[in-house]
Amino acid sequence: MAFPFSYTQSISINKEEDPQILLAILSARLTSEKPEFIVKSDQQTGIEFHTNSSLFAIVYCVEIEASNNKVYYKIGLKNLIYVILVLLIVAALISKFSVNAYLWFSLIFVVSFYLINLFIISSTIGSKIRKAISDWIYDEEEEMMKSQQEWATDPNRCPACGSYITKKSSNCNACGIKLPRDRIPVKPLDITGLYKNEEINYSYKQKEE
Repeated sequence: MAFPFSYTQSISINKEEDPQILLAILSARLTSEKPEFIVKSDQQTGIEFHTNSSLFAIVYCVEIEASNNKVYYKIGLKNLIYVILVLLIVAALISKFSVNAYLWFSLIFVVSFYLINLFIISSTIGSKIRKAISDWIYDEEEEMMKSQQEWATDPNRCPACGSYITKKSSNCNACGIKLPRDRIPVKPLDITGLYKNEEINYSYKQKEE
């Protein structure tokens, strides 16, 4: 069974967002950390960077793509395979094991070293992507809360979406939310002024049986 030269994982996002915006956010936030440096940044297809946040400072190439509510990251494992081969060759040259013992040692070492490094680099990349997304969502929600506080004190703005409304609006035309009734000045209907100079005569007529 051949070892795969890449490992792909996905992260779900609680909200839908344009993939290009997601990639731009991840590119800006991930490159602010020292272990990473961007190699290619094409926000229409994906971003690519190198990282050595792993055992023995092995450099991994990571490609990130995004959909509306998911982020996919693919970790290139070629350098890890090369390191394993070099260590096996060194072990073969200096070891005094028999052939069978060396083969068993190589099998256990390769599987253990491969899986441990894969777990560490995948966890590291996944946690950094999750942190970048959660920080972005938190900043966005905090900005939204500040905006809503401004809308709540403005009688000409909808308190839910911030759209402009009139004083006589009972519902927001943008989001449809029902506006408080105390916003709308209601005056009793007064028609006395219309008939101030008119005379009204009343007459009684008995109902015929």
